[in-house]
Amino acid sequence: MEQESFSKQKQVEYQKWLRFYLDFCQKYNFVQSDQNSLDHFIKKLREKKQTDLQQSQAVRAIKLYYKIIQRKEEKQDKENQRKVLSEKDEQYKITGADWRSVYKDLSGEITLRHYSPKTLRAYTGWVRQFQAFVRSKDSRLLTGSEVRDFLTFLAEKKKVSASTQLSKARPNKRR
Repeated sequence: MEQESFSKQKQVEYQKWLRFYLDFCQKYNFVQSDQNSLDHFIKKLREKKQTDLQQSQAVRAIKLYYKIIQRKEEKQDKENQRKVLSEKDEQYKITGADWRSVYKDLSGEITLRHYSPKTLRAYTGWVRQFQAFVRSKDSRLLTGSEVRDFLTFLAEKKKVSASTQLSKARPNKRR
């Protein structure tokens, strides 16, 4: 209220109406931040024979309250977004590794073994899926459990057959 440049008198009045409103919401099980409860509050003020001036003061006070709540929520949302983005940045440091060498090694192995270009495309697709599954974690940091988790994911979620999984898990099988 001080930011809105209200006089001390007006601040006292607004605080009084806000206290009445919050008490009303608690007593009659209304959500304080729900603007629909304002209509019920004003109806109650009419029943209590409050003047039009008093009712309009109450409305202004409570609408200011809603505005303050909204500002706080927006500030909190921005703070949460900033936090999430910084966590993603932190995660990206761990997971945003360069996999070009993996694809280069795969291509070299496929060529060395004289597999067809079609096989290279298929294996490259599987490596891409695995890379996405581990969120581009540095390939040197990968564990056997991550490979097992990927194969389980393929079997249970993607319904990939066991023979397809085995051929992907052991690329030294001749084709």
